[in-house]
Amino acid sequence: MDRAMEQELKKNPAGPEGSAKKLVNKDPTGLLAPKKILRPLSGFNLAGRPGLLKEEEDGRGIKSLTKKVVRPLSNSTLNTDSEWTFVINSNKNEFIRFFANSMTCSLYSTHVNADHDAASADLKIKAAKHATRALSGDPTIFLDPSLMGTSFVKSVRVSVNGVPVQSNNLVDPHLAQYVRCARIFNKNPEPYLATESKVAVGATRDKNSVAMKAGLQPFDHVLWNSTSNVRIPIFLDGIWPFDHRCRTVESIDLEPEPPCTCPPIPE
Repeated sequence: MDRAMEQELKKNPAGPEGSAKKLVNKDPTGLLAPKKILRPLSGFNLAGRPGLLKEEEDGRGIKSLTKKVVRPLSNSTLNTDSEWTFVINSNKNEFIRFFANSMTCSLYSTHVNADHDAASADLKIKAAKHATRALSGDPTIFLDPSLMGTSFVKSVRVSVNGVPVQSNNLVDPHLAQYVRCARIFNKNPEPYLATESKVAVGATRDKNSVAMKAGLQPFDHVLWNSTSNVRIPIFLDGIWPFDHRCRTVESIDLEPEPPCTCPPIPE
């Protein structure tokens, strides 16, 4: 092979009649650039189904992400009801994803004013009750920051289209213990109270530890005459469909929780 031909092949590996790029584009068999083969979709495939639909040639898939708020059926008697019931429905072609902190509640707490005097001209003294200011020690009341609103929950029952989720019964009797362990024993633990010595209220609002501040926050309304609620999460780790994988196990094997969703038209 003479030197001129060798230089031509280096410039054009496909030969003098065309480039490699052109040969790939004109490949009649499609073997050089095969199309992606989609996996079959089951009727109740929770892991990644919206993502698979997005890859289909007909253009279906995730069109938009919307956060919806669902309130209990009986809002007027929440303070006295022993059970809160939520009914969640999805529309056609709507997939719902729940999270361990999807449920929240709002608190408003007061305490009796020890210096109450109905005849006083001072409104603070005249008021029979004051809003709690836990960060200032007025009074000292707090929640476990690893539990928050879960401290008020005894059990959680979930039904899909009228069929109870039996696996939740295994966690239900130990809900508080499971949630606390899941929130502490993972690669990104949130502030938590490890020992009794950590349970201490600071002399001023700024002298509290991060964990103690988080526990006091639900009962801190800042002002004695505040009428604003404090919203806190109700952690539902271990309860399907709010949680699909133990956070401790996830931290050990370094496999994140799959994006599981509920398919359209469940209840």
